[in-house]
Amino acid sequence: MNHISGKRTGRFVRDERGVSALEFALVAPIIFALLAVVVDFGMLVQTRANMETALSSAMSFGLARGQDVDAAEAAGYAASLADIASTQLGEDTALNVTLNRSFITTRGRGSAGQTGSANAVSLCYCPERKPSGIDWGTSRICTAPCPNGGHAGLFLAIKAARPYRPLFLDYGLVSDGQIVIETLAGLR
Repeated sequence: MNHISGKRTGRFVRDERGVSALEFALVAPIIFALLAVVVDFGMLVQTRANMETALSSAMSFGLARGQDVDAAEAAGYAASLADIASTQLGEDTALNVTLNRSFITTRGRGSAGQTGSANAVSLCYCPERKPSGIDWGTSRICTAPCPNGGHAGLFLAIKAARPYRPLFLDYGLVSDGQIVIETLAGLR
């Protein structure tokens, strides 16, 4: 009897039918998990790139038109910038266009408005980027040297925040369930 069971065992061990299916069954979950992570990361990068493109378009328009903006034109100027960015961003993105710290135009998430004084465009600031956002400091004499280099002047900041929930990780690009992008440029 041992001789017969030995033949059967040997035949079973040498039989290679189904090995490919078994290998695929072991490797497939890993491949699908990697594919899901790549797709998740790609969607996050695409969303962020679309936001950066919208802010870049608005900032380009702002730089081209902003050197001569005064208090009378500030509201229309800021609204135009907000419109340019918000048409590309959609309603679920909160958008702030800030001229010299205190004149802010908002769009998105069901609201729109302007706050602050348009006279802020006649003041000059030396803003600094910090991890928590832009630190505007206090107003200074125009063309006075700034502590971080450059000169005090009129500055434009545009900030967009869009809710985003990645499937797996935030990859260091999502903070508190949002993708936040902020840009700053000197107009004069």
